[in-house]
Amino acid sequence: MYNNEIPKTKQLKEFQWPNGSRCAVALTWHVDAESGIIADNPENMKHLAAVSEARSAITIGVPNVLEELDKQDLKATFFVPGAVADWYPETVKSIHFAGHEIGHHGYMHENVLKISEEEEEKILIKGMKSIENITGEKTKGWAAPFWGVKTSTPALLKKHGFLYDNSLMQDYRPYRLETVHGDLMEIPISLIGDDSQQFLFFPVFGSVMNTAQHAYETWTEEFDGIREMQGLFTLIQHPNVTGRPGKIQMLRKLIAHMKQYDDVWFATGKEIAEYCMKF
Repeated sequence: MYNNEIPKTKQLKEFQWPNGSRCAVALTWHVDAESGIIADNPENMKHLAAVSEARSAITIGVPNVLEELDKQDLKATFFVPGAVADWYPETVKSIHFAGHEIGHHGYMHENVLKISEEEEEKILIKGMKSIENITGEKTKGWAAPFWGVKTSTPALLKKHGFLYDNSLMQDYRPYRLETVHGDLMEIPISLIGDDSQQFLFFPVFGSVMNTAQHAYETWTEEFDGIREMQGLFTLIQHPNVTGRPGKIQMLRKLIAHMKQYDDVWFATGKEIAEYCMKF
C-alpha cells in the first residue's frame, strides 16, 4: 500500500541536458575519515589499525584525489561530515580553494533512521555551521550517511535551504521531491556506482576486495548504458578507498573512457541541481 508520508516525485518536463550533451557525470567523494567508523561505535577509536585506515582519507586520499582532478581539469562534489570539517579544517579548505563543491554528510556520519527528528535537525544545523565556518558559504547538497533517509528528511533539508539530495535511487535522471517547503531536487545515485561495494576493506566492517579492473568494467558498463539512456551517472567514492594509488590509476582510465565522447557534461551536484530546477 502506498505510504502517504513518502514524498511525491515529479519528473522534469521537456528535460534535456545543456549544450546538446547526451548525459551528465557527477564525481562525488564522501570524506568520512574517522567519523565513518565511530558513528555507531565510539569504541572503534581504540582500534588503531581502523583509525589509521580511516585517517588515510586525509593524509593520502584527499591530496591524491585533488591532484588527479586538477590534472583532469574536473570539478567534483565532496560530502564532508561536520566533525571531519572541525577536525581537519585545512583539508576542507584545500578542497574548497581548489574550486570543488563542499556538501553536507551529517555531523558524525549519523544514520538519521536511528535518531529522532529533533536530533536530526540539530545535527543538520551543526554540520552546516561547521562547513560554513570554513567555506563562508551555505552548503546546498546533502548525501545520507549509511544511505539512511527518513520520509521527513527531504522537507527538513528544504526547510534549511538545501537545493538537492544525493541519496535516493529510483531513477537514473534527476527528479523533484515535493515537500511542504517547496521542491527539493533529487540527484539520484545507484549502489552500482559506490566504491564501497567494490572495495570495502575497513578493518571493523569486513572486506570486499575486488580488483580495480572489476570496478572499471562495472562502472564503464553502467556509464555506457546511462549515456545511451541520456541519464546521469553518479560515482560515489571515498578518498581512503579510490584515493589509493592503484584505484586512482583506474579512475584515470575511467575518466578517459568517458571523455572520449564530446557529449558528456561533467558537473558538480550543485551545478546539476541548479540547471535541473529550470524544468
